[in-house]
Amino acid sequence: MDEKKKILEMVGNNNISVEEGTRLLAALNGSFPKQEQSPKRKIHLEVKRNNCEKPLLNLALPLKLAKLTMNFIPKHTQFKANLQNTDFDFSSIDWQEILAMAADGEVGELFFLELDEADKEPITIRVYID
Repeated sequence: MDEKKKILEMVGNNNISVEEGTRLLAALNGSFPKQEQSPKRKIHLEVKRNNCEKPLLNLALPLKLAKLTMNFIPKHTQFKANLQNTDFDFSSIDWQEILAMAADGEVGELFFLELDEADKEPITIRVYID
């Protein structure tokens, strides 16, 4: 039986989906349908004092660059920030897990932390994907 007819018969009998049949037919013809491009997503790190509009830190990286960057940062490295007399150890954030969530298609806020300081407005730390 002709291969094209066999594929069409498999689609007709619901043995394979229409999409699978299309891919098989394209492979027989030596062409492949264009894959939908995933949108260029970014990971954002924002550190902000609650009573201020302007963030203390506002970092946005393309997701692919963030993943690549993580390969070059030693696991034992600690990144501490002194945010107006509040020490926060950014290495306590599981960045690999956050990037894994982003790779799985998660969008929106992935991490939120509010640091209270005596006699001052709290500082918020947000990590989100758009």
